[in-house]
Formats: sequence, structure tokens, C-alpha cells
Amino acid sequence: MKIIKRFLPVLIVGLSLTTNAQVEIVKSPGPRSFLLMDPSVRTEIVTDSRDHKSVTTAANLFSGDIGLVTGQSLPVVDVRQITASHVVLVGTIERILSQLNRMQYPSYLQLLYYNVKGSALFNQMWLEAEKANWYAARNFVVANSLQDSVAPFPEPTLGITLPDFSDGKSSGEPYHLPMFNSYLPKSYHIDLFNKGVGELDWRLEVKDDWIHLDRKSGSTKEHDRVVVSVDWEQAPTGEEIKSEIQLHSNGGNEKISLSLLNPSIPSKEDLKNLYIEDNGLVAIDATGYHRKKETGEIRFSIVEGVGMENKVVMLGDPLAKNSHYASLELTSNYVAPVRSGEFPVLEYDFYTFSEGPVDVYTYMVPQFPLNDESGSRYGVMLDNSPVYLPEASAPYYSTLWIQGILRNTRINKTTHLVDKPGRRTIKIYAAHPGVMLQKIVIDLGGMKRSYAGPRVTRHPGSLPLSD
Repeated sequence: MKIIKRFLPVLIVGLSLTTNAQVEIVKSPGPRSFLLMDPSVRTEIVTDSRDHKSVTTAANLFSGDIGLVTGQSLPVVDVRQITASHVVLVGTIERILSQLNRMQYPSYLQLLYYNVKGSALFNQMWLEAEKANWYAARNFVVANSLQDSVAPFPEPTLGITLPDFSDGKSSGEPYHLPMFNSYLPKSYHIDLFNKGVGELDWRLEVKDDWIHLDRKSGSTKEHDRVVVSVDWEQAPTGEEIKSEIQLHSNGGNEKISLSLLNPSIPSKEDLKNLYIEDNGLVAIDATGYHRKKETGEIRFSIVEGVGMENKVVMLGDPLAKNSHYASLELTSNYVAPVRSGEFPVLEYDFYTFSEGPVDVYTYMVPQFPLNDESGSRYGVMLDNSPVYLPEASAPYYSTLWIQGILRNTRINKTTHLVDKPGRRTIKIYAAHPGVMLQKIVIDLGGMKRSYAGPRVTRHPGSLPLSD
């Protein structure tokens, strides 16, 4: 009980942006709960200078129903998904509350129920407010259903938003969709908004027949969405095929460009089970490793219900000894290349079409070392590069600690070199046992700022890799 009392602030703040780990506390209070809720942060991480707005930073990144973000081109989780997850979590704690006796009720109400439900309501307030502000700032009439601050144009006026794209006309960019990738086939959408009064009549024309639209015309007083996909049977072969979509409306005309990646080599079979570069990045699920090596007491385990992807890899039991690391200096951010096979490691294979310096972002569960004799370092190595040793901890109540628990993620960045396109391997070493890895993102120049990070870019025909 002393542990729970001591880390109660972590529980309260952590619940504001994460839902699953807190249910774990209800199920099994004890050493593991201590580690799940033990947050931290330190050097070489992604920070936000707006510390005083930390609680609303995540809310500012969500744009609501249209899946975009404020002033940035980011892949993010929908507001509806976040609020829906809070509803599920509140339902869980209310069911638990109904099963408690009179002696258990007061402590549960104070230590958990009030904090969880209050956090859910607080998030709903901020996220819905930011969604309304996002609509209103662009004079989208749909904002009238959320608030009354919109002054519409006196006649139908066209507004466009696209995934992974900031407001093009304000920044001088032409409208464009993300690149379509034949190795990771997916669809994208075009959102058409009416910024004025009356019916906005619109019509779309494609330059090439291999561009497929789920609808080509329509009329709306508020908002329409068009889903764009590629017919890969008809699509030409090449590394950057360009095309466009013409948009005509009584509120203005626009051109939306698009491109696709469809090379003949390598084949899709060659990349099966690999993580693949998509729009300038590779996103890796930590639990989907290709190989692992465990030594001594260091065993890798998957913990469900935690982190951005709802499961993480724990790099060794936190109580395990790490005496076999006597040859490594774990007090710095860098060590020489590891050539021996004596160290426990996870390996992830990926394929890149790019080359040059890359930034590797490792998303960790923020935590404190178990005691004064333990640490929170882990190793990051790309192919045969040097091994970098970032940390998953930070001084209690420091700025980095606060940022870590607000998003329940510690993000570390290390820089490596990809000397040529092709198949590569990223390796994660278990240095101090007990740290937990959520995901890995390799930025080859296309990473956008986001709260949850990009979605996993793994071949769709892949089978589960971890055991």
C-alpha cells in the first residue's frame, strides 16, 4: 500500500492519456504495478517547449473526426477512439466498485475510482474543446454542432483537409496525398468542407484510371469524405509514379497531386515478414521481433495492456542480476560496437528504399530504477553501428519526468547511418533489466510530429513473429 500511496500522482496524471495500464494496477497491485507506473525521462528525447500546456499538448494534436492534427501533418488517433477508450475504462472501474464491501469502498473510491473517472471527464472536456476550436479556426460549418463561434462565408466556399498534410494554402504548398506504397497497400481520404452558407456542389476527375474513388461527386452543407485507393493490377511499375485529381465545385477549384511506389524489385514475397519503409519512415511493433537471444537470468517477456500499441516487451525481469555486463560501461550514452554474442538482444529486420543518416526513436515506458543500485539503460544498434545507451528514467519531478508521465512514454533518439538501401537490422540490447520497450520508429526524413507515433509499417501478409 505504501507504494501505491507514494506513486498516486503518477497514477492520476498517467490516466489522463493512457487507459490500459491502470486496469493492470487494479488486477495485480505489487512489484509489476510499481514498474508500470514508475515514470521517467532524460537526455536525447523529444521535448515540447510548451511545458505549461503539457496537459493540452496531446489534445492539440487531435483533430477529431477528420483524423488530422492542428497545423501539422501527422498520423494520430481519432478523438472518438480516445474518448471511447475512457468510457470502457470507467465502465470497468464502476463494475469493480459495485462488487466491493463497505470496508473496501472508501479506499477504492479515493485511491482509484475518483482519479480514473475525473481524468476521463477532464480529457473529454479538453479533447472536445480542441476539436471544436480546430473546426472553428477554419470556418468549417460543422463546428456549429460543437460551438457557436463560426462566422461562415455568405456563399458556398470550399475547404480541403488531407491526411499527413498541414493547411496547404496557408503554407504555400500544393495539396498532395501521402505516397501510395504497393508493399503496404492502403487507402487515404480527402475531406471536403463547406466554409460558407448553402449547398457546396463538388465533382472529382482522376488523371489515370488506376486511381479509384469511392465517390466522384456530391453536395453538402457541411462535410463530405472521399476515399482514394489504387488499383494495383492496373498501376504502372516505377519508384515514383505521379498523377493528380482535379476538384471542381461551386465554391472553388483545386488540384490534388499523388504519387505511388511500385517497383518491380524487390518482390512482395521478398519483403514478407519485414518492416518496410513507408513515406520516409519505418515503424516497428516492439513485440514483433524476428529473433531474440536470452542469457543467464535475462528473459524477454510481453506485457499486455500497456503502452501505445497496448503491449510492450520487458527487457528482463527487474529483479534479475546483470553481472554479465561487467565489461560494459553503463554510465554513458555510448559504447563501442558489440561483436560478441554474450549479450541478450532483440533483433528486428526492416527494408529501406533510402540511405543516409537516420534517427531511431525508441518509445519506452517511463519508470524509475528499482533501487539505487539499478539503472534504466538499454542498447540501440543498427546493423554493426556503435551501440548507444539511452535511459528510460529521469529525476523525480523534473521537466523530463513530467513530460514522460503526461504521455506515459519516454521517447529517446539516437542517430545512425544507413549506407545503402536494402535489408537492415535494428538491435535492442537489454542493459539494465526491467525496462519496457513500446515501439521503434526509424526516421528517414518523413516522420511527422504526433502524440502516438506512426502506425506499424509491416508487410500485411506477415505472420506473428514473437513467441
